[in-house]
Amino acid sequence: MKQHSKKVVKMRRMPRINIGVIAFLIIFIYLVIVSVIYLNKKQLSIYEVTEKNISDDNVYKGIAIRTEEVISGEKAGYVNYYFGEGNRIGKNQIVYTIDETGKVFNTLSNVAEEEKLSKDSIEKIRNNISIYKSTFAEGNYGSLETLKSDLENTVLEASNAAVSENLKNILKKKENKNLLNIIKSKKCGIIAYYTDGFETLNPDDVNPEMFETSSYKKEQLRRQDAITANTPVYKLVTDEEWCIVLNLTKEDYENLSKIEKEKKEDGNSAAKITITFSKDGIKTTVPFTTYEKNNGYFAKLQLNKYMVRYVSERFLDIEIEVNTADGLKIPKSSILKKEFYQIPIEYFTEGGNSGKRGLVKEVYKKNGDTSFEFVEAELYKEDEKYGYVSTSQFSSGDWIRNEKNQEKYQISKTKKLSGVYNANQGYCIFKYIEKLYENEEYCIVKKNTKNGLSAYDHIIADAKTAEDQQIISQ
Repeated sequence: MKQHSKKVVKMRRMPRINIGVIAFLIIFIYLVIVSVIYLNKKQLSIYEVTEKNISDDNVYKGIAIRTEEVISGEKAGYVNYYFGEGNRIGKNQIVYTIDETGKVFNTLSNVAEEEKLSKDSIEKIRNNISIYKSTFAEGNYGSLETLKSDLENTVLEASNAAVSENLKNILKKKENKNLLNIIKSKKCGIIAYYTDGFETLNPDDVNPEMFETSSYKKEQLRRQDAITANTPVYKLVTDEEWCIVLNLTKEDYENLSKIEKEKKEDGNSAAKITITFSKDGIKTTVPFTTYEKNNGYFAKLQLNKYMVRYVSERFLDIEIEVNTADGLKIPKSSILKKEFYQIPIEYFTEGGNSGKRGLVKEVYKKNGDTSFEFVEAELYKEDEKYGYVSTSQFSSGDWIRNEKNQEKYQISKTKKLSGVYNANQGYCIFKYIEKLYENEEYCIVKKNTKNGLSAYDHIIADAKTAEDQQIISQ
């Protein structure tokens, strides 16, 4: 009898599949793929269009040129003035007196020491210091000398104002009449109390080196010590007409020359431009001319007012408004160029049930017959001669018909237009723009253009990241 073997053979069990792990791996791989696609995909950034006024306010340093005459004293002694700087004096008015002995001067000096500065004088001093601080530049010692001169001038003016009444009382006494020499003006004009060597300067003599203010020196004429004979005592500006010569770079010169030429071509006898005095914000419009001379480029501004206001200034910072524009502000990155068919405007007509504009296009049937049918066409731009339609609606070589005279025109001419992608409808729609102004970052485009942009429209900030008709996913 055969015996059965007691050896037990173990059966190999099939591995159990964990559905949860597989599902997790699938989801994980899906998320990785989606993340990679998202990170590699160009993101659409939206920009809201706003209304804006922009201009290039270029600041230039100018030299003030006036009709100036320096008046010298004929005798030696101590000088007492009757007018403050910038005051208008008439012919034969007492301008100053000279005290040859010094007796009257000592009496007046004692009176002046007891007087305090007025609020106006203190305010002038504060303004002078404030202007110096705002325009300070290391190494510009000329501006420090100007500040010193201006402060001395303000203090001396206050001192003279304080003793003027006492001087009149002294002159009333008979014993004092021979102590003072009374000096009257021989001309009328605006009085100033400084010299700087530019009194006889004319625009043709200006050169670029003159604008180096670090070497500029302004000599104060009013002083408390005695003067010698034939020493300058005051300056008289005898004409309200004056000019400011601006120092330009070659590029600025070319830009202003272009503006000058354009304004003259518009029928203006003299080109004019709007300027602002940086010192106090005074704005005015003045005639100007540009010229090249003495190895430099210059613009001459002709003025007939404000001379008194700046009579104590030789150098003035002038802002000139150029390239001004009022329109819609958009980033330059949002602008692209797209090609369109250029169609004579007379070929556009209204048709279809919608009453919208379009073109009557020649179509070919299978049997070889031809007919004309109306094709609605969106005009992206329209002018007096042409309308511009998308190249996706028509093909080069297509024939269209003028409904009025039955003439035919073959589509072929194209032109690139500048525009942006409008995103108001949730997808990219090309909108034509007309540039008015641009700088490195932004453009100002014309507002209220037909089929164009409006304030608060949403556009694609970077045109390179989008395509025409692309759906904008959130």
